Amino acid sequence: MIEAIEFAASAAEQRSGFFAEAKAAREQMLATGEGFDADEVHAYLKARIADKASRKPKTVSWQG
Repeated sequence: MIEAIEFAASAAEQRSGFFAEAKAAREQMLATGEGFDADEVHAYLKARIADKASRKPKTVSWQG
């Protein structure tokens, strides 16, 4: 029972950290007007999963 409570508490802390990182990233994106192209991110992640060398996507302006 104690392990289940510890697991739930750890999961809640991880979620909280994830949301804090996401909020900070969104605020930075809005402040700079730059972000990552979704297709480039998907290609990068697929290459990483396949254990292939791949360059990290670069930020690009998303404001016209």
